[in-house]
Amino acid sequence: MGRETKMKINIENKVKNKKIEELKGILLNLILKTLKKHNQKFDEINIIFVNDNEIRKINKKYLSKNSTTDVISFSYADISGMKFADIFISTDTATKNASIYEINFETEIIILTLHGILHAIGFDDLSKNQRIKMSKETLKILKGE
Repeated sequence: MGRETKMKINIENKVKNKKIEELKGILLNLILKTLKKHNQKFDEINIIFVNDNEIRKINKKYLSKNSTTDVISFSYADISGMKFADIFISTDTATKNASIYEINFETEIIILTLHGILHAIGFDDLSKNQRIKMSKETLKILKGE
């Protein structure tokens, strides 16, 4: 018989942003909806909100890129087969993106969280077609499709 474990979702607000605290319930619901829609299960998901300095360090250490970015997503399994995802989101870059795209900060945080989850379940955005597919999937999730 397979093991039944309860998934743990942690949202860590390292930047102490009040708006992140207010969004936690919405983010949890969207994460669960996305996983269910794509028939994906994780033992633990960590969404970690950081500043540009911190995400630059992560980007350099793990991806050999000495630059800031909006979201970095890692998914992996341990030797027992437990499945994990760590998703880092820069609130500094989210603020800049929100201004560029003329949307509010909260909407950008929701989009980046979904983007990170989609990466964790196997979506990629290296090509233009992949980016379009990912954007369309994000919109479908937001619309409840």
